[in-house]
Amino acid sequence: MKQWVPVITEPSGDATCIDLATSQVVVNEHDWFGTDRTNGKFMANSFELFLDEWSRASFMAPKSWYWPDCLSTNGVEWT
Repeated sequence: MKQWVPVITEPSGDATCIDLATSQVVVNEHDWFGTDRTNGKFMANSFELFLDEWSRASFMAPKSWYWPDCLSTNGVEWT
């Protein structure tokens, strides 16, 4: 988390971040994920790809603001 730069923040305290170590987009959830306390779930390989994929969904909100519900190994499932 020391190398994460928040680029989109949410009222809940979650943030979409760029990981400066990898250039990937990750989600920093305010209360972390599950019992293993992992954080930094993968959203996209770059901020450019994140915006491109989001634009294909007309910049609509994801199907759930609880990010684990709409993340896969390929990133965000917008619809």
